[in-house]
Amino acid sequence: MFHPAHDKFEYDIVELHEFFVTWFRGDCERNEEYFAQRFTARFAADFKYVLPDGQTLNLETLTGVLRDSYACSTDFRIKIQSVETCSAGGDLAIVTYRELQKGEPNSPAKDARISSAVMKLEPQAPNGVHWLHLHETYLSAEAVAELSFEF
Repeated sequence: MFHPAHDKFEYDIVELHEFFVTWFRGDCERNEEYFAQRFTARFAADFKYVLPDGQTLNLETLTGVLRDSYACSTDFRIKIQSVETCSAGGDLAIVTYRELQKGEPNSPAKDARISSAVMKLEPQAPNGVHWLHLHETYLSAEAVAELSFEF
């Protein structure tokens, strides 16, 4: 079932990934207030992130990794596609999206993944959305070959 707050969830997903691009490229401020507003304020304190390789990070670990990655890749780009939202009950939703990346030195030249996020409407959070859980899975080489990385 389609969640009535789909546009809010999609907007937050896109805005968060725009932050990643500016952070990794070094095209933004590097201070704690900016980082907290654009990154940490979006996540529940007990947020969990399951990476495509199966490793799980909590918010504290993810935050440390991200802080250390400032300006690590001046060629980094992300494109978000195919955002779908279904209701998980009340103010909760499961949101899936496809994420294409290029220019990250520690990843394949053409990196694509499908992501599933559990998100909650939270008035105090940026854009009124909190991320509770994120799980990413790499797309197969065959699926990646069919995608356009012209962005």
